[in-house]
Order: sequence, then C-alpha cells, then structure tokens
Amino acid sequence: MCTIDLIAASDGYFIAKEKIAQSIALLGRRWPPVVAPECCSVGKWLCRGIVARFTWIASPQWYPPLVSTCRARVDFREEFEVSAASILEFILTLDGLKAVERRTRPSGIARPENSAEHSWHGAICALLLKDYCTFPVDAQHAALLMVVHDIPEIVCGDTFIYDPARDAAHLSEEVALGHLLAKLPSQNATQLRGLWEEFTAGQTPEARYANALDRIMPVLHNLANDGHTWQEYSIKLEQVLARNQCVAEVFPSLWAIIRPRIEAAFPGVHNE
Repeated sequence: MCTIDLIAASDGYFIAKEKIAQSIALLGRRWPPVVAPECCSVGKWLCRGIVARFTWIASPQWYPPLVSTCRARVDFREEFEVSAASILEFILTLDGLKAVERRTRPSGIARPENSAEHSWHGAICALLLKDYCTFPVDAQHAALLMVVHDIPEIVCGDTFIYDPARDAAHLSEEVALGHLLAKLPSQNATQLRGLWEEFTAGQTPEARYANALDRIMPVLHNLANDGHTWQEYSIKLEQVLARNQCVAEVFPSLWAIIRPRIEAAFPGVHNE
C-alpha cells in the first residue's frame, strides 16, 4: 500500500482535478502493476493549488518512481502564476471600456454615457425585463451576454447605431476581440469569445433578448433627454422605428408604451 499526496496548481479547481486524473492515467499505463486508486479525495484549496490524496495498491518496488513521477506530473505552480497574472492584466484592460464614449446621455446627467455603464445597465435590464419577453429566456445568461458584448470597443470604439457602417462593425470588433483575449488562458478566452459570438449572431433566445435590450436603452435615454441624440444627429422618426423593430418583436407590451412616446418626440411627423 502506498499513499501519495499530490499538489496541483492550475487555473481552477476542476482544471487541477482534470490534470491530476490525466497523471493517474499515465501512471497506470507506465506501471502495469499499479491498480486504479483505492480511494481518492480532493481536499481544500491551498495557497497555490489543491491537494489530492491517493492510496495506491502496488508492489513496494514501484513506490519511489510512483512518488517522483506524480510530483513531476502535477506540479503546475508556474503555469498557475502565469495564468493568474494574465487574468489580472486583462481585468485592468477592461478599464478601457470606461473611456469609450457613446452618443446617448444617461438620464439626468449632462455627459455621454460610456460603454462600461451601458454594459452594466444592460445586464441589470436583462434580469428585470424577462417577464415582458415573448419567449422563455435565461435572464442570467443574457446578462452575461450584455456584460461581454461591447468589450471589443476598447480597441474599436463605439459605432453609432445609425451609422451606415454599423452593420459591418462586427468584422473589426472580431479582430479587436482576438487581440484583447490573446494573453488570457485558453478556457477564459474561449468563454468570453463564445459569449460575444452568441450575442453578435443574435440567433439564440438569450441573444435576441439581449440585442433588444441593447436597442431599448438608448431609446429610453433619448426619451428621458427630450430626444437629445436624435436631434443632435438629425435622426428621423422612420430611422428610429426601423432600427428598433427588434424591440417591438421581443417586447411588444413595452413597445406599445414606448412607441407613442417616440412619435411624440418628433412633433409634426406622422408615421403609419
């Protein structure tokens, strides 16, 4: 009987467990006398990883190589530290979103809204408005989509919703996102990229819901500020109605309240 304590430091608890499991499988192939662990318990986090205790059934001559190989295979401290450093650096990079100015102004504030505020506001709206959506939706997942969807603007800036270039903005944003995520651990980068791609494609229920939220907030800001942005950029009523058609489809009961207010912001203009 041989008891071995393994310490695996990695990006997270389950990643470390997976790496330990891979090491066990390798040992089983390398030393046939070794039987699968009689017991395996994964303990609490240590300062640099998790500790797992394994009890092996093997002949005594296998103990030294087993111990040395286990220690060599699951010592991921350096990888863990590099991953942590890259995540911390990315967290500070996200501060750049606070410097990206949008065209609309927050309600009661005489300055442009920034994209970080917009993303946060959208996430809260995702949690609050799910009961007004015409189809079932995972509000928590939609909130994640809202938090992530404008990250590329750190590089690209915000493209005005009524700008003709808006429909192609996702092409430059995709490149920008790749640069921003390049130094993140692969599983973190994959998660964030997946959320951004889902929002941009707009096909899942949560993405449709989030895209409608993305449109409804600037409308509410304009209505709260007497159509300030619409007037400043000479936006016409038909443009507002066309660009916000998704709001009417996803939130018909809310649209019934909002549309008359939009029309009232364009006095003298009649739209069927």
